[in-house]
Amino acid sequence: MRSFDGQRSDGAPIRRNRQEKEKQLQELEQKRAHLGMHTSSTLRAAMDRKIAELKTELALADRAAAAQSAAGPAPRRPGGPRR
Repeated sequence: MRSFDGQRSDGAPIRRNRQEKEKQLQELEQKRAHLGMHTSSTLRAAMDRKIAELKTELALADRAAAAQSAAGPAPRRPGGPRR
């Protein structure tokens, strides 16, 4: 039984910001480059999948940021706050 909602062991993915993803990508690429010949092909494939996934996520984030900056600021609603 969970001790509280939102606990890390509840199976939810850990959210990472851009800097953390870039750091993880760099570390995985370095580890992948230094793998020995004795490393299993399954482990290599898993690392390759994760590297590709991180590169895709970062590329999508770049495109989204570029599209948002090209669109300009969001339009403001007329009038004051609703009550």
